[in-house]
This record gives sequence, structure tokens and C-alpha cells, in this order.
Amino acid sequence: MAAAKFYPTTSGVSLRDLGAAVVPLARNVASIQVPGLRAQSPVFASWTVTLACNLGCAHCSFNRPLPDELPHAERLEVAHRLARSTVWGVSLIGGEPLLVKELFEYARILKQAGKRVFLGTSGDRLGQFIGEILEAVDVVTVSVEGSTADAHDAFRRRRGLFGRVLQALDDLAARRKGNAPRLQVRCTLNRLNFRDFDVLMDFWQVHADNVLLQVVQDNCLHQVRDRSCLFQPEDRPEFERVYAGIRARYPFLKGRYYDYLPRYIFEADALHKDIGFRCLLVPATMVDVFPNGKVKLCGGRPDSEIGNLMDAQLDRLWLGDRATQVRRTLQSKEYGCMCWESAYARNLDLIEMNRYYETATDAVKSVFRRPKASNESTNSEP
Repeated sequence: MAAAKFYPTTSGVSLRDLGAAVVPLARNVASIQVPGLRAQSPVFASWTVTLACNLGCAHCSFNRPLPDELPHAERLEVAHRLARSTVWGVSLIGGEPLLVKELFEYARILKQAGKRVFLGTSGDRLGQFIGEILEAVDVVTVSVEGSTADAHDAFRRRRGLFGRVLQALDDLAARRKGNAPRLQVRCTLNRLNFRDFDVLMDFWQVHADNVLLQVVQDNCLHQVRDRSCLFQPEDRPEFERVYAGIRARYPFLKGRYYDYLPRYIFEADALHKDIGFRCLLVPATMVDVFPNGKVKLCGGRPDSEIGNLMDAQLDRLWLGDRATQVRRTLQSKEYGCMCWESAYARNLDLIEMNRYYETATDAVKSVFRRPKASNESTNSEP
């Protein structure tokens, strides 16, 4: 396999991939300051088809379906409504999406509508669906935590998983035409593996096109099952030494997101205050669709719900009053939420750009608000 190309986002999406979607993306980003520019729909939709999962990974709490998950007939309607929208890409995730036997029926509906189809999986069942993936999926992302069977299977708590992932990725690479689907592994950086992370990245790039970096998190979006994988304050000196070495080896690890990553791990509250963190990008450009059809502007926040896809088309929900209200709340300086998804790395650049924009706007407004000087030329002696 050709040498891997590293992308600085968990999705591995570049501007070249987006093609015509660059214009709606630009409109949605511009709408942060000028709401009237907002495009008809988000650029990206992440569809959690089920929260059921057959693993018990240390860093994740998902393992059982929601009590009101949609049946197949209604999931078909969700697929058709996403297909009819002007959204560019749809990611099929879980839980474990490959537990849903009709998954590739939904993928084909999206693919035939011209959508870019992503699949996020543990890889446990990946080898059972090679043909379906080659037909209907553009990007496959498998989450990994180790470069050996013992380390990976222990973290994921599934014997034989490491071998099945390797076999499936190699089979897909051998049978695909060109580089479609793109094969990615997303490495979760955590307390149990950071000392060997350079070895892990070297190993997986032999078996995939892209190797992607994600730090372990414990927040409203990601709730850790086994807290032994979370970093401790005493880890900081060794982590910073190892992390500096990793960044020196991999030039893609650049920019504010990677500069600040150690501070996010070890002093998140101080970092939040220092950089004035605001979640500008996510609610402006993407949505999360849940197994019960609910649509949110942030997958981890219950207060970000904007409606249900069984009740309305996505475009209507995206442009609705509820979405406007939620977006304003999530993007505010006072909201106080901070996650560290590398897919949203450019959010930090938007924060900086927004700060300059607001400073310039305030300066212009202050000029026009300045009271006019009084005309003293009319003064005369009585």
C-alpha cells in the first residue's frame, strides 16, 4: 500500500473532497456573523443509526439501544429525507452501526442521491460486508487503540478484534478500485497507550490510507467507562516529552488544536478561559441525527435539539426558529462547553477570526455613536 497521507481532522475531509459543497460551507460559516447568508442545510450530517454496541471499550459508555429507536420502515424514511436534503455528506455511526442489518440499504439510498457516505465502526464485523462497503461507502473509519492484539483487544474488550480489523482493512484495500473507499484508522490517545503512540501510528499507516489522532475525553459527548484510561496530573511531564516527539515526526500535527492539546488534557478550565472558547463551527455547519429521529446541533447536549426528522425535512429544521435559538445559545461566550474533537480543529481559528471581527465592528460602531461636537461659532456676547 502507498505511504499514508495524514489529515489533521478526524473525518479526513479536505477542501478538494468537498467540491461544490465549499460554497454552502462558506455560507454557513459566514452566517455566524450574518445569519441571512445561511445555506439551505448543514454540510454534514452524522446519523447514529443505533446506540447498541457489542463491545465494552474503556473510553466509551455506549452499549445499549435507546428505548425508542426507530424501526426499519421509519429509518428508511430518515434515509430518504437525508437523501432529499442538500447536505453533502452523511456519516453512519453508532454504537456499532454494523449491528443494523439494513444499514447498507440506507447507505445505497444516500449514495444514489449523490451524498458522500462515511462509515464509522469498531471493525469487529467489517469483514462480513466487504462487497456492500465497496458498493455504497466512500470513507471507512475504524477506531483503534493499540498496535498489538493484546493491547487493542484489552482496551476494546473483544478477543480477536485486532486480527479481524487487520484482515478486513487489507481485504478492502486489495479489492477496491483506486482509493475508494478511503480507509482510515482513528487512534485514541489515552493514558494507556501514549508512551507507544509513535509505534501505533507507524503500524496502522501500513494498513490504511490515513491515520487520525483523537485525544480521549470524558464529557457530555464522550463518557468514559474505565477511568484508568484518563490522564492524571503526574503524567504531564512524560506526556509533553512524548507528544513533542510525535509532533516532530508527523508534520500534520500543527496548528492551534495540536498546540493546545496538552493544556486541554491537563488544565482544560484555564484553557477555556484563556482562549475564550466558543463552539462556533459545529452548530453552524453540521447536525447529529439520533436513532429516534431527533436532530441536534451538538450530539452531546440535550438542549441542542431542533426537532425530529420524522416530523419535518432537514432543511426546514435547519432554518427554523428553534435552530436559530439553539445556535445562538451554543455559540455564545457564556455557554461554557468545550470538547476537543479534531474534526472541529478549525473552530479555534474561527474563534480568533471572530474576535478580530468583533473588535473591528465595535470600533466602527463606536465612531458612529460618538456625539457630534457642539457648534460654538454661534456664541456671542449679550
